[in-house]
Amino acid sequence: MRKSYISRIALTVLMLFSGSLLAQTLYIKDDWKVGLYSQPNSQSQGLGLLDMGESLSVLEVGADFSKVKTQDGREGWVGNRYLVENPTLVQTMQSAQNQIAKLEDQIEMMASDSGMDKLKEALKAAEAEKLTMGELIAELKEDNEALKAVSDPKAIEQQRLESMVTAITLCFVGLVVGFLVGKRLIESKVRARFNGMKVW
Repeated sequence: MRKSYISRIALTVLMLFSGSLLAQTLYIKDDWKVGLYSQPNSQSQGLGLLDMGESLSVLEVGADFSKVKTQDGREGWVGNRYLVENPTLVQTMQSAQNQIAKLEDQIEMMASDSGMDKLKEALKAAEAEKLTMGELIAELKEDNEALKAVSDPKAIEQQRLESMVTAITLCFVGLVVGFLVGKRLIESKVRARFNGMKVW
């Protein structure tokens, strides 16, 4: 009887411990986009891309991939190397910007009641906090740019390739437009010279 009681306690503790591991919330780290897959490998069917900073609920942890559930209810597998425990720079920056927006609203509300000394003092405190939040956002932006600069070389090469394709496309479109405009100008000069007759 005592052995059964101890094994029940051990089983309960194990279930609680494993449940707390799976109920963990993780975030996509500051990469560009991360794939969500149907199986625990990147060769399986892609289910979409996850944005940096996106919050995920962990359903199962594997060696290289974890099964997760997104905020919009999609389930799939994400590489463990893209998951972090703490909110990312993107989320911290968004939170700081939301705080600044709230402070600006408070400043506007307090400015309309300028007759009260307490409101003036609160306005000064809010402006000082706004400056502090602005400095924090500037630092986070610098950190984010530094992270992007040292990010995955494949992503940088992909971005360069996309830029080259865009530049070539723009050059081609420019040549076609230039040709058509030149043709129209020559036709109008020829028609003007030959009294409105089309020569060719």
